[in-house]
Amino acid sequence: VDSERLSLEMLTTVLVILKSEVTKTLNKVKALDGRDSLCKALYDNLFSWLVVAINKTMDSTDCDTWIALLDIFGFEDFKQNSFEQLCINLTNETLQGHYNQYIFQRDMDECRAEGIDVTEIKFPDNKPCLDMISGKGGILYILDEECVLGKATDLTFLDKICDKFAKGHAFFERPKLAKVPSFRVVHYAGTVTYEVSSFLDKNRDTLKDAFKLLLNNSNDALIATLLPPPSTEGAKYTVGGHFRNQLRDLMEVINSTNPHWIRCIKPHFI
Repeated sequence: VDSERLSLEMLTTVLVILKSEVTKTLNKVKALDGRDSLCKALYDNLFSWLVVAINKTMDSTDCDTWIALLDIFGFEDFKQNSFEQLCINLTNETLQGHYNQYIFQRDMDECRAEGIDVTEIKFPDNKPCLDMISGKGGILYILDEECVLGKATDLTFLDKICDKFAKGHAFFERPKLAKVPSFRVVHYAGTVTYEVSSFLDKNRDTLKDAFKLLLNNSNDALIATLLPPPSTEGAKYTVGGHFRNQLRDLMEVINSTNPHWIRCIKPHFI
């Protein structure tokens, strides 16, 4: 790609004012956000390309039966947790829900078939937590709605989810003496505090169309395919929405298989 053009796009943005284009120099924070957005998109799409290339080489489509390994990234709870940790922990929460249903529910069904009374046996159900995060009207849906509103901020997002979940929801808490604006989710693995700073920016697709066009016009065949062309649709893309779609597709594959679980315990400090 043209290095001078890439450098220019890293440092500037184009605003349309009264039907005229005005070039504005980005501040340091905005420039770094643009750089990080480009790097993440390139990494994601290059990894996806590599997976497709491997599958084509293996010619796995001709197989009637197959074995797949899913290496799950661990549950995360750091000193500072943000949007990324919420997405990662949502995945773990979803897989834990599948584990609960597949292992506990299956065992109870077998007991019923053998005439064993299991009416008093309870197993953990994290579906209310999953619905609160990713269900219709949940935290991520509210975040998407806030990203569409021009005057929305991280604080208005926090107020809305607290108004909806802080009273009476067993899996949601709002810290009373928090030093920074935050909320807590009571996950199956523990309670995690999420700081809402930059939630809206991280959820928006901050990848400039100019980056997409620049790479699409590359003379290198691979580089030219690493980013999709600018969207002409009216619907706004969000990172959270894309993540939920990927997670839904993953669960459809898992639910169509006969899974076996290997439970591991590996604390972060090891």
